Amino acid sequence: MTYIEFFDKNASKNICASIANIPDRVILVGHNSKVLVRHAERYGNIFLKRGYNVEFICHPIIRYNLQNIVDELSVIVNTYDDCIFDLMGGDELYLTAAGIIYERYRNKRNIQMHRLNLGTGTIVDCDGDGVTIQLNNPLELSVEENIRLYGGDIVYDDIKPGGTYTWDINDEFCTDIRLMWDICRRNAKQWNIFTGILSASDSGCSYGDDGLSLSISASHTGISDFIEKLNRDGLITNCQKSSKRIKFTYKNAQVKKCLTKSGQILELIIYLTASELTDDCGKKIYNDVMTGVIIDWDGKIHTAGGVYDTENEIDVIMMHGFMPIFVSCKNGAIDINELYKLFSVAERFGGEYSKKILIANALDPSEQFGECLMQRARDMKIRVISDIRNLNEDELRKKVGKFYSK
Repeated sequence: MTYIEFFDKNASKNICASIANIPDRVILVGHNSKVLVRHAERYGNIFLKRGYNVEFICHPIIRYNLQNIVDELSVIVNTYDDCIFDLMGGDELYLTAAGIIYERYRNKRNIQMHRLNLGTGTIVDCDGDGVTIQLNNPLELSVEENIRLYGGDIVYDDIKPGGTYTWDINDEFCTDIRLMWDICRRNAKQWNIFTGILSASDSGCSYGDDGLSLSISASHTGISDFIEKLNRDGLITNCQKSSKRIKFTYKNAQVKKCLTKSGQILELIIYLTASELTDDCGKKIYNDVMTGVIIDWDGKIHTAGGVYDTENEIDVIMMHGFMPIFVSCKNGAIDINELYKLFSVAERFGGEYSKKILIANALDPSEQFGECLMQRARDMKIRVISDIRNLNEDELRKKVGKFYSK
């Protein structure tokens, strides 16, 4: 089985049919040989990691020359049996050429024409004979596959310091996340202040060899009550208080990470909620979710010093089939430049299929800055959510469960 793909700048269109039903080979037809070769290698590696050896063949044509396109497509259909034209990509000239080839060879060669609807996950028969390929595999990509599809890669912290951290999401930590989120959402401003104090204190006031114990000043307004709440919830242990100092031990390293970075718990509650969501049939709404994702734009990760990599961190990325949802989480003050960062990353690694969500937990849409940000976000097709802190668990699940919808 041979798929003929008219190369499209949106890489999802070039690979979705092959994901649905693994062919023997894919012919990439386009005018730029260097671009075709680069993409063919990228796509082949994605299939190899899935355990399939799909041959990707680059077939250049002369742009805007209908006769040349027809001639080259004739060579392809006469070389390979069982050719299937996938009409997801390509402009009108390509589609016209495909129609000419179909009429010319429909009674001579086994040719099929179809396209996929990634929104509904269905295959559309484009030649009217009632025959289409079978959906043998789910139309899904992982977060990592999606980033690599568009030429980037994920930087992990075991490869490069400061890279994407891999959380141990066990049942106990899920409970801890919800406990911390409940404290945070009741007073986000206070949470930011106190986690900032713990973060600043961590550099010079630790005691013990485990890196989890801390001694801080008791003079900060409200800090004693905050520490007491953490102690009651079991998020810290060995709590000792005097009139001048408070000593305690973080429950574990993951809890410490959450209590020393103000926005971390907002990211994790969105990540956890998205990971757990299922539809009425029990299928996961988001087939893959990652948080704190460091993206290297060109996929060439440099670990040695002196080399600059273009990198961005996205707080949460979730995949709904082939649709990536990029989520920026802001628990405190927000810079309007965050809109541009979110927009540029989503366009680069998802294009027309991507969704862009900004969760601004402290934003007041009625204030002048809030009105300005909301209008600019609408112009950039970024959905802004400012009421996460007011939602109970069921309401939060419903809200996150609609991130992929229009």
